[in-house]
Amino acid sequence: RQDFLRVATRSLRAFIIAYVSAAVILIFLERWLIYPIPPRANPTNPLNIVASTAFEDVWIEGDGEVRLHGWYLSHPKPRATVLFFHGNGEDISNCGPEMAYWRDLLAINVLVMDYRGYGQSSGKPSEKWLVSDGVKAANWAAERAQILPSDLV
Repeated sequence: RQDFLRVATRSLRAFIIAYVSAAVILIFLERWLIYPIPPRANPTNPLNIVASTAFEDVWIEGDGEVRLHGWYLSHPKPRATVLFFHGNGEDISNCGPEMAYWRDLLAINVLVMDYRGYGQSSGKPSEKWLVSDGVKAANWAAERAQILPSDLV
């Protein structure tokens, strides 16, 4: 019985040490895991690959002297307007042709935005600022499409 308790205590102690060590490592790596080093802005416009792609280069003023960059792809008779944010390891140059395809296939307006600190957008990302920037982008897209922000997809 004492051997079992000794082995169980050692095993529990080892598990707790491993768990706490993993938690500490994740705490130190959290920012890097959520906001990895963003790719450099692609100076060439990949939308040029798609001959029929017309888009508007968009700059939205964020809080704290930050300028957010995006592309607005409009459809002549849109069924909806979509606000799209790419993944955390990309910039809008990675999704331009896909957004043009969506616009044409689904008959939608698309505003694709770079997070602050990504692509040509200035600043440094954080949860607080990403929410604020998302609201600003949604308001811009709704105003541009002449719809209510609640009608934005």
